[in-house]
Amino acid sequence: MILLLDDSEETLAVFTGPLALGLHTDVHPLLHEGSSAAELVQQVILMKPTWVLLDGNLASGVQGPELVPPMVDAGIQVIGFSSAAWMSEQFLHA
Repeated sequence: MILLLDDSEETLAVFTGPLALGLHTDVHPLLHEGSSAAELVQQVILMKPTWVLLDGNLASGVQGPELVPPMVDAGIQVIGFSSAAWMSEQFLHA
């Protein structure tokens, strides 16, 4: 299962269907509405996705790259995305 994690309902609505169709697998959207980074990581781990497509800037100041290490430690593969060019370097370091 692939988890699409973003704080924008519009982004989730636009990309969930095409990703599922193109990848021939279930894509579950997860809307982040302000929980802490630790709470969000625990929620993701409990969902047991194989992959997480992770937005760089989430609600409540949570930064996507800070979520990468605990997800990877839990055996989850992570792909980060952002419209901010500088965020790609942050994801690479994570």
